[in-house]
Amino acid sequence: MKSTLQAAIAAALIAAPVMSAVADVKIYGSVQAEYSSEDLDGQVSEQGIDDNALRSRIGFKATEKLGNGLTAIALLEFQANPADSTANVDDGGLSDRQQFVGLKHEKWGFVALGTFKSPYRTTGEKLDPLNETNLQGIGAGAFSASNGASDANFSDGSSTLGHTGFVSSAIYYKSPTWNNLTLDVVFSPDEKFNGIKDNEVVQTSGDNDDYALSVSYNKGPLYAFLAFGENSIGNGADESAIKIGGSFNMGAHTLSGQYEWIQEANALGLGAQNTNVNGVSDFSEITAGDDGEVWFLGYQFKMGNNTFVAQYGQTESDSNAVNANDSEYFALGMIHNFSKRTKLFAGYSETDGDNNEADREVFSVGLRKDF
Repeated sequence: MKSTLQAAIAAALIAAPVMSAVADVKIYGSVQAEYSSEDLDGQVSEQGIDDNALRSRIGFKATEKLGNGLTAIALLEFQANPADSTANVDDGGLSDRQQFVGLKHEKWGFVALGTFKSPYRTTGEKLDPLNETNLQGIGAGAFSASNGASDANFSDGSSTLGHTGFVSSAIYYKSPTWNNLTLDVVFSPDEKFNGIKDNEVVQTSGDNDDYALSVSYNKGPLYAFLAFGENSIGNGADESAIKIGGSFNMGAHTLSGQYEWIQEANALGLGAQNTNVNGVSDFSEITAGDDGEVWFLGYQFKMGNNTFVAQYGQTESDSNAVNANDSEYFALGMIHNFSKRTKLFAGYSETDGDNNEADREVFSVGLRKDF
């Protein structure tokens, strides 16, 4: 598998100029590495060079105009880790991300089949300028962080909820913009595992109509959204979440915020999970089977090529149980833009956990190059 995938990537890179003569093929991606020093209660302090936030990637996007306002679109995107070539032994550190084929019409919108980011995810991650770094609020107490494991038995490991992971075996629709409003919908009608899946996990229910949708408004300094989603957990249980949020720009200043309500949280789904430098989980989510809230506030100040960031958030389980999971997050950071595609970032974040949760402190500095 490793040699096959590497050969396919190499062939695509070599053939790109030839393909471009036939169709519009774009190669894009991002490479990021950061030095992080991390302290977790009960563990030895760690430091290392990593890309645990999974920013690095390479993608291939092909478009073809078909006439009458119709365009065909295909996309293949792969995850990479420049700091660890053994991140995935089976495929040499590369793994699947968004991959789909679809049609876009200038009046009707975009519809596609494949694997996608959920609109529940994309509406929220735009608010965090430290997103996809070790300083991000996602999973640290300020954003829910379903990693796709919440319905691993039912939808090929995908999740319509949370701010990480992808929705596989899915249909996606994005509307045209009407009066600055846009509708996004993803639906996964995957019911193909009617006994034992490839990984030999027994499915307990065949009903898996997972979905998520969002309505967003974007005009001038104001961006606002409302999003909702539902995942099938099994045995008739459903995990659902709704959130509202947005941002407002006032010259050099930007304010942002988001509030999430979670119902029937799954132990492997939403909440404040995070990992240390070596990828060991130390924060739990909303207590399994419980309801809860996750909220975030952010402030940005731009001065020249620099953006200064301050963020705060909380995750709260509604349960009064001894093991109820609550956490509090804040971060201070700075981003220096050498150009539109190259940036240096640095900062400090802290998550304080109640009850059985550990406290986490992180200092990180990193470099990102997009292409």
